[in-house]
Amino acid sequence: MALVDPGGTIRYLADAGAGSARPGQPATTLVEPEARTALAQAIESVLAGGPAVTLPTGRTDPAGRPERLRAFAMPGADGALVALARIDGLAAARQAALERSEERVRTLVEFAPEAITIFDVDTGRFVDVNGNACELFGMTREALLRCGPQDVSPEFQPDGSPSAQAAGYWLGRAIDGEHSVFEWQHRSSDGREIPCEVRLIRLPDPERRRVRGSIIDISRRKQADEERARLTLELAQAQKLQAIGQLTGGVAHDFNNLLTVIMSSLELIELQPEDVERVLGHTRQALRASERAAALTQQLLAFARRQPLRPRDVDLNDLVRDTEALLARTLGEAIEVETRLALDLWTCRTDPTQLENAILNLAINARDAMPQGGRLVLTTANAAIGGGDTAAYPGMEPGEYVRLTVADTGAGMGEDVLRHVFEPFFTTKEAGQGSGLGLSMVYGFVRQSGGHVHIHSRPGAGTTVTVHLPRRRADADEVDRGGFPDATPAGRGESVLVVEDDPAVRRLVTATLEGLGYRTVGAADATAALQTLRRRPDVDLLLSDVVLAGGRHGPELAREALALLPGLPVLFMSGYSEEAASGRGGLEAGLMLEKPFTRHRLAVAVRRALDGDGPSEAGS
Repeated sequence: MALVDPGGTIRYLADAGAGSARPGQPATTLVEPEARTALAQAIESVLAGGPAVTLPTGRTDPAGRPERLRAFAMPGADGALVALARIDGLAAARQAALERSEERVRTLVEFAPEAITIFDVDTGRFVDVNGNACELFGMTREALLRCGPQDVSPEFQPDGSPSAQAAGYWLGRAIDGEHSVFEWQHRSSDGREIPCEVRLIRLPDPERRRVRGSIIDISRRKQADEERARLTLELAQAQKLQAIGQLTGGVAHDFNNLLTVIMSSLELIELQPEDVERVLGHTRQALRASERAAALTQQLLAFARRQPLRPRDVDLNDLVRDTEALLARTLGEAIEVETRLALDLWTCRTDPTQLENAILNLAINARDAMPQGGRLVLTTANAAIGGGDTAAYPGMEPGEYVRLTVADTGAGMGEDVLRHVFEPFFTTKEAGQGSGLGLSMVYGFVRQSGGHVHIHSRPGAGTTVTVHLPRRRADADEVDRGGFPDATPAGRGESVLVVEDDPAVRRLVTATLEGLGYRTVGAADATAALQTLRRRPDVDLLLSDVVLAGGRHGPELAREALALLPGLPVLFMSGYSEEAASGRGGLEAGLMLEKPFTRHRLAVAVRRALDGDGPSEAGS
């Protein structure tokens, strides 16, 4: 160690390796002649307030390694002094290696393709940045080194969290040794917010807590993701429109056929009104076509899983027995129908009409898979599904179910077909032989009923469809095996307020009710209906459509009517509505009658509403 005054003279020397140098001699005697100019310049620079300087001495240690001197300023009694510390060969080699390593790191940082920042946790500022960071934030290096993460971030991140708090969280994880990768919203000097991907890692420095940040501008990636999402949405919409187009074409064909029957029948009645027998025949033909149109609408709603079902406690064995004769006629003599019905079968909760349609759909599919004939087996059983059984029936919740199995001896299907069988419009049949909606409708109905449907099939080994329907609740209604009573109930002179915004439907309903022996008054909307109730407190029943013109719908009308006339029976009519499908929206105030309905169903529904009994679907 040597101390040198501003004149370049050695004032103090304590170094056994200093050679011939002595106090009072020039400091340049501490180094070889070729290094003296560099030493004189270093002393001058340090005395002028510059940083410490390390320079070679031109000498080597006993091992042949180059020695170095480090010059730095020190305060002295007579003013500033320069301290010269000799670094032996080994330490000099280590220092040189460290400097080369730091230089390599600086080179890597500066020329990295992403923005790089080195952040000092203790000072709260960046201590190094590369050119890409300056470009990203729109700031000079000097300005950026006076900042911390909070200065180049908005006050809040997109998720609502304060940027300062979130930055502390991620920096803390990095200091703890985690390699963190996350998305971050940065802000440039002009206020533009920049979505970025940030990677943080702590630098291996035991004395300082520093974190290296690698920052990538992902604005283009975000835009690409948004564009991809937009295109995906457009594709889904296009596919939906294509499906609607296919569906519309098929439905239009079927409805046009049915309308042809209805219109032709009515025209023939008009041409020959005096021929009672012919009029009755044409009327029956038109009614049958209308019923088929109503059934088609129900199938479409089942396909969409939006049909307001009429659930009952159903004895599945009885329903299968009743369907067996229909299947025999539908499938033909080449198909042998066999039933295997379980004893003591639990009761299930479902819509019996839709379940019968589902069985018929499955049977027709089975028939088409057995063109040369075969056997169709319908089996019923109780099924207690435990946690270990759900692997065999994916998507099923453990519980108690009633199982219906429909198995055929047909051609079977491979995995490539099985993956698509429940997709709407998917069919392996030739054009014109099937719509591809049958299994979709079965699936929609079963899932809407809280059940599950699974298919097992192999080429050449037939197909087995297994339907699980929930077991009835203990507090459910008694099993209903019957439909409408045979006789159409008549009115007893009661007064019915009919609220319907379609004039044709309103006239038809009031005329039908008057023919049944009721007194009627009509209203087109809720306002007119409430005015009538204020004038006519003798009304015995409110019969209202669910969706009405004028802003106030049936449920709201019912609530206001009950406020005027507590205890007034209410019966709703609905062709289809979300409220009717879900059972919400105030429909609990009354019973429900689904459109289209026959005279008989209207009579039954009104009678049940007035008598205060029957299930919530009054016309069933």
